[in-house]
Amino acid sequence: MASGFTQHFDGLDGIVLIQDRHHFIKDECPSSIPIGKFSVKFDAPMYVLHIMHSGSIEVYFHHHRIKTFREKGFILCARVLEYEVEQVAYTNENIITITLIISELTIKGYLGNLGCFSFFEK
Repeated sequence: MASGFTQHFDGLDGIVLIQDRHHFIKDECPSSIPIGKFSVKFDAPMYVLHIMHSGSIEVYFHHHRIKTFREKGFILCARVLEYEVEQVAYTNENIITITLIISELTIKGYLGNLGCFSFFEK
């Protein structure tokens, strides 16, 4: 019906890069497949950059009771301490996503105290 994988690359300073790929066999799949429920709790604020390169996913955020629809070209940038989501993949197109996770402390360390980044001090 489908095949897929997720790769996690742990980089320097706790930076994480995640790649997801899901390939659907068109004649054997229903129109959507529940991917699952995921929850993460971080020790400190993290910035998440999520990019949909191909496909579409419906995401339900439990803490905020919000449902979003992500498709090719969708970009999410968020500051999070934790999240709990349920995802449903739509099988009309293969899914390719990239997610970058970096701590607020690491960003501040890289950028220093530049005036335009003073929001980290608030």
